[in-house]
Amino acid sequence: MTIAGTRIYPDVLPPQVTLPAISYSRISTARVRSLSGNSHLAMPRFQFTAWATTYALARQLMDEIIVDLNDYSGVVGGITIQATRIDNELDNYDPTSGIYSVIADFIIAHTE
Repeated sequence: MTIAGTRIYPDVLPPQVTLPAISYSRISTARVRSLSGNSHLAMPRFQFTAWATTYALARQLMDEIIVDLNDYSGVVGGITIQATRIDNELDNYDPTSGIYSVIADFIIAHTE
């Protein structure tokens, strides 16, 4: 994510953050059960928001997030991610601050 650099924050952006930036938060965590009990598979929904001073830059940043996350599988921080998929997108503009955002929800299936 070269446009945002290291400006990636959990939950909310800090005050006076330099844009473009990214925030993310976990929305929910569904767990898959099988007939034999716990499948040890979790499917949390994470919401990523790309923030920028123009819509074009917010869209470009979200496109980078999608390229990096959609269809990803591998090991991150000791957690085996089986699959990641984008589930929803939304464009937003705050007229008070003049900031654009593009929001996307991702489902991240991983073993527990």
